[in-house]
Amino acid sequence: MSSLQLCPSLAVSCTLFLLRSLSFALSLSLSVSISPFLSLYLYFSSTLFLSPPPSFFLFVFFLSLSLSLFALYLTCTPSHSLSLAFLLSLSYSVFLSHFLPLSLSVSHFLSFCLSYFLLLSPLLSSPLLSSPLLSSPLISSPLLSSPPQGWTESLPLSEHYAVEWRESSSTGARGSERTQGGEEGTMAVFKPENVEDLYEVGVVLGSGHFGQVREVRERCSGARWAGKFLKIRRGAGCRLGMERKCVEREVEVLQTLQHQNIMALKDVFESRAEIVLIVELISGGELFDFIAEKESLSESEAIQFLKQILQGVSYMHSKHIGHFDLKPENIMLSSNTLPNPDVKIIDFGMAHRFIQGEEYRSMGGTPQYIAPEIINYEPLSTAADMWSMGVITYILLSGLSPFQGYTDEETLLNITGIIYVFDDQHFSMTSAMAKDFIQKLLVKDQG
Repeated sequence: MSSLQLCPSLAVSCTLFLLRSLSFALSLSLSVSISPFLSLYLYFSSTLFLSPPPSFFLFVFFLSLSLSLFALYLTCTPSHSLSLAFLLSLSYSVFLSHFLPLSLSVSHFLSFCLSYFLLLSPLLSSPLLSSPLLSSPLISSPLLSSPPQGWTESLPLSEHYAVEWRESSSTGARGSERTQGGEEGTMAVFKPENVEDLYEVGVVLGSGHFGQVREVRERCSGARWAGKFLKIRRGAGCRLGMERKCVEREVEVLQTLQHQNIMALKDVFESRAEIVLIVELISGGELFDFIAEKESLSESEAIQFLKQILQGVSYMHSKHIGHFDLKPENIMLSSNTLPNPDVKIIDFGMAHRFIQGEEYRSMGGTPQYIAPEIINYEPLSTAADMWSMGVITYILLSGLSPFQGYTDEETLLNITGIIYVFDDQHFSMTSAMAKDFIQKLLVKDQG
């Protein structure tokens, strides 16, 4: 072929490549901002009528893949994400039909499966499957092999304490505890001032995906507090930061609760970029770390912790509020030096105030501690918190997690099937009353 024949062919190919890229860019922008259906139509039209040579198509394919992934990262809404997944699936289908001996229907099916598992599956995955304990657990399970050693002789569970709990929870059985509903909460109060006008901001105590926790000192009194500096999403298309309504819900709940076993909220400040919660400074660390270090507690030690936790939980429930994320990581100790430190319940990001006549469902929580009704997406009550208390009690008395499996799915199946054991290695010295206490909590809520 002569060079004169090659040049027009190359020019046509380049033109088609540019038109195809422009069409894809237009469809991509429409999928993010206007209409996913129109974007699908434009892109599918470009696939049918603009057919560049295979040498150019491979480049367009990977360009489409990269742009789709980037746009998916910047996109929040499920409809947009679904649109982008379909766009990518069309790219896959044309790619497969060009380079593999497959029919168009087979290539479309395979490409959609690829798009789903690469894009939609991670995006739409439940927060149930995001526990750091499941990737590298510090607390093992009697359902797994080689649990940690170190069990010490335990004391009998206090009959007085069992009676006290039955009085505070009405029946002592999880399945019969129902929320009667209550008054609607007041609007969360935010101060528009600059936090640094009233507080001196100190060292970083911790950090996470949505912000930092820093030590702060009140300028007028010198009192030390903790400041939670939270980044807030500024628009519907933004993925960075927390949703404002989630922070409002947590603030409204904390402004309602005032109890010695619940983290206190003092002030809330809001600026354009962040919301700052001034909360009680709790310096003793997590109950989780305390358990991991000691490996096991006697029943008398466990009772001291459980009594305080249950007092806080009972108070929450009296206000018609469910926590829905009770676990040792969300229970802090006031001191790491005192023999019997106070307990503080923290992290009310998943808390909910029940209203008479309204059903509430949620798919949030940490797999090892959630109740079966959360997994089954059934209407919830404060009984879900009592299931979590049963798991916490089991852990305190043994150092083991009752339902943890080798995978997330196995853990959830153990929960829905209520599959757990009191193995002799860790429960031989545990009183029958303590086991009965756990069994009364680890039952399915009958509604």
